[in-house]
Amino acid sequence: MSFDPALIEFVRHDASDLPRGIVAERYYSHPEWDGLPGSQKRSLSWLLHAPRSRPQFLAYSVKDLPAMPPLVARMMGLPLLTWTVRSVDDRKAAARWANQIIFEGWRP
Repeated sequence: MSFDPALIEFVRHDASDLPRGIVAERYYSHPEWDGLPGSQKRSLSWLLHAPRSRPQFLAYSVKDLPAMPPLVARMMGLPLLTWTVRSVDDRKAAARWANQIIFEGWRP
């Protein structure tokens, strides 16, 4: 599981027996993403790499649900995990939209 679609694509080719998933979010507005051009952020947000990376599941930010890319991924049969669930409200959103949660600092 990675934010980097190139890594997921590499795993698809070189270790195809390993499960592979992409981690994504809607906006990529955190300062850690400032080095990426807007076009690349949009590509990550909209999962435009999916034909190359072919993730087997999607892990999407719970704060960004609902959103079109994860809903389309679910319609295509990909399991949807959601991160990072840290509260009862996050858990409620996750229960509505996702197949599974990734939680931290909170016991579901």
